[in-house]
Amino acid sequence: MEHGRFPIWTLAAVVAASAILGLPVCRLLSPGWFRDNLWWIRALCLGVLFGWIVVRPAVVWLVERRRDTLAAPPSIGVSIVLPCHNVEATLRDTVEGLLTQTHRPLEIILVENGSTDGTRVLAERLADEYAEVRAASVQPSPTDYPVSVATNVGVGMAKHPVILRLDDDTSLKQDAIARALAELIASNASAVACNLRIRNPDGSLWTRLQAIEYLLAMDLDRRWQALFDSVICCSGAMSMFRRSAIIAAGGFVSAPRLMSEDMDMTLRAHERGCVPVAPEAIGFTTVPTTLGDLLAQRARWGASGTMSVYLHRHGIGRRASWHSRWLGVVGLPLKLGIVVRELLGPVVLLDLWLLWANEGPRWLALMCAAHLGARGAQLALLAPALARRDARQGLRWWWLLPVLTFVYGPLIAVARCVGAWKGIRNIVELRRRADVVERRGLVLRLADDDGAPVPELGYAERVAR
Repeated sequence: MEHGRFPIWTLAAVVAASAILGLPVCRLLSPGWFRDNLWWIRALCLGVLFGWIVVRPAVVWLVERRRDTLAAPPSIGVSIVLPCHNVEATLRDTVEGLLTQTHRPLEIILVENGSTDGTRVLAERLADEYAEVRAASVQPSPTDYPVSVATNVGVGMAKHPVILRLDDDTSLKQDAIARALAELIASNASAVACNLRIRNPDGSLWTRLQAIEYLLAMDLDRRWQALFDSVICCSGAMSMFRRSAIIAAGGFVSAPRLMSEDMDMTLRAHERGCVPVAPEAIGFTTVPTTLGDLLAQRARWGASGTMSVYLHRHGIGRRASWHSRWLGVVGLPLKLGIVVRELLGPVVLLDLWLLWANEGPRWLALMCAAHLGARGAQLALLAPALARRDARQGLRWWWLLPVLTFVYGPLIAVARCVGAWKGIRNIVELRRRADVVERRGLVLRLADDDGAPVPELGYAERVAR
């Protein structure tokens, strides 16, 4: 099976089936809906919602059953770029864990940025101790996003044609790099989205709920996007790029600070090639343990995502802007719809009140039960597609689904709504000041330490669009 492709007739079949299913469900739950001429619109909407929640994981599972087993990657070098900030206590464990990766050749580039502890000294000491570790330090300006500047410095230093970008709190399965690189080569891709799980799942109730959320986001949403070659964001916590794709983009965005630099680079990578998902390339990232930190993180993501969609708005609906024709007509419009949904979050409360007032508590209770049942069906349908034990992490807390649905979900929606409106404010401010997107820190090395040219991994010849 070809990776990252999904025929249009299958999408049409899913939509048609959802519409057909929506008709009897609509009649069963609310016969009064058929008293006017708009019943078919409501049936279609309900059916599409059912298809989005239930049919989508079923399709992902069916496609994954036909997924080819990828051959081991060739001996292509990978440079791990690890921006470091105030991680003196954990940096050694992180580096020594990365050195256990099965893939070689490999180098780890530690780029300290603005630390106030002993991170810089420790990074230099690790570079002296291990031949595969190199260290650098950078002091970004107050207007720059430090992680992007540090990443760009690391990309410029890299000796190898493939870059694995990691956060300083991310750990990997031992074969994660080999799995991601195999997908990159097999798909002739410019970037690969990897599969993240929670490093601290037992930290609190909120980390357990995030474990379920990450399972659904990585193994449902990302895989579904990959079927249309419409992966919107390769997470900054763990993602793989061709070095040439990063260089062509000019590096990761360093300013404005309130922009999603990982989403921006993913979309820039889409201009040069496809961006598939490597489900078996598993990494573990540390997540917030308190509700306050969690809501602040999601508000920040909402703001940066809104800004990124605005800056790439010219690609919405345009096939010619992207390597894949699907990103402009499927991926970005869906992301725009998510942003609009986040902006209109409070409308959901009004909708629930109207539902209670017009249909009574019975209908509201049925809707809540249907939502909870759909979440359970999603996990049940996804379980067979999760071949590796680590990918099943969120299934351990299936019994928290009611909390995820009726407590966690609304709280996250409120945070994303606040963040989306902050993103609108940032867009207005950006336009008022006439600021430009900046990508500082990328200074290319023309040769390695022995004087040999730095290699670049070329793309295989692509099939015409």
